[in-house]
Amino acid sequence: MNAETGPRTGVWIVGARGAVATTTIVGARAAALGLSPLRGVTTEGPRGEGLALPGASALVFGGWELRAGSLLDAAADLAEGRIFDGRVLEALAADLAAIDRDIVRGGTRGVPPPCGAATPAEVIAHLAADLRGFRRRHALERVVVVNLATTEPIFTTPEDHLTLAALEESLTGRGAPVFRPSTLYAYAAIREGAAFVNFAASPAALVPAIRELAEREGVPFAGTDGKTGETLVKSALAS
Repeated sequence: MNAETGPRTGVWIVGARGAVATTTIVGARAAALGLSPLRGVTTEGPRGEGLALPGASALVFGGWELRAGSLLDAAADLAEGRIFDGRVLEALAADLAAIDRDIVRGGTRGVPPPCGAATPAEVIAHLAADLRGFRRRHALERVVVVNLATTEPIFTTPEDHLTLAALEESLTGRGAPVFRPSTLYAYAAIREGAAFVNFAASPAALVPAIRELAEREGVPFAGTDGKTGETLVKSALAS
């Protein structure tokens, strides 16, 4: 099972079959099923007391992914590097297969053809529909979107990303400037009332216009770069 009965929180991951996402999903499900202890999890210690956070068994996973393959395949690749115990993966095989059914194609590749003719607003509408469907299928109390996609190149914030009004005007035009995928993912999440965590070092995810939207809608957001700046430094050096 993807989660147990009772109030549940959806964790919708951008880059759901990547190494960090796969490790998170396998670890959470192993803990939920008693296959592994929640060792080293900060929120399980004194700092997490009184926060009323959902337990591992209350988390339902899904997400967007561009690469082919399955979640079990991604986990097996990590197991070869001794990230996981192969016996744990065997016990979770059916669980991971169930989660895979909630991992769908992201970005403009998820938009019915002709993809190149879609406006940014049409892409966002498709992404938002994915989130609504996920919430409805699992009767989720809340959804949190976590960006674990490949880090985007550093960019200078365009003028039409500085205010929400300017951004929304650009979203509807077919001749609009190119939008970074993280901006569209963040907009779709916040529009659907899903908290957004920018774990990747992609600054386009939380440009001023997106922050303005989140503050207007009262939706929590956090970021940038949950890897303590490692990816951000590498991106800067690569640029």
